[in-house]
Amino acid sequence: MSKVSTNTSILRTEDMLSSLSQSLGMFSSSTEFLQKVLDTIPQKVFWKDRDSKYLGCNQLFADVAGLNSPRQIVGLNDFDLPWSYEESAFYRTCDQRIMADGKAEIGIVESQVNNEGSLTWVETNKVPLSDDQGEVIGILGTFHDITKLKEAEHALQRSNEDLERWVNERTKELKYVADPGQSTV
Repeated sequence: MSKVSTNTSILRTEDMLSSLSQSLGMFSSSTEFLQKVLDTIPQKVFWKDRDSKYLGCNQLFADVAGLNSPRQIVGLNDFDLPWSYEESAFYRTCDQRIMADGKAEIGIVESQVNNEGSLTWVETNKVPLSDDQGEVIGILGTFHDITKLKEAEHALQRSNEDLERWVNERTKELKYVADPGQSTV
């Protein structure tokens, strides 16, 4: 092999390595950009494979799950996270149903024990993830905390029950005043 062809071969190899390095850099930067987009969304976001093992999440989800980074979720399942056994089993049942039916479930209201051990309420949306051939390969989910809403609903329900009890008591008193001989029981 001549010195010129060796130098040309080395230059081609260097060009290929440079091009490959640029492509990997673009891929890395687009992956980082996508993670930044996901971390900016004001919802908890996660995705799982067909076995309900986590493939990824955003930082808000990682925080709720007690993880320092979304990278730590990869390969875990719901039973590895701070959720109760019953919650984990329920999540897995929903995942399997969605993947089997290929239909999204929107607005699922469910309880969730967070990483601090507190009971919270969340509204969850889950959709099947499909490959290029249309085969379901997992699920994508989002949820947001509705604990304050649930607490307000319960407070309103208690207030309504108290008001109804008060109205019934006043009605009995009025009936007695109108007809003192009638029993108030």
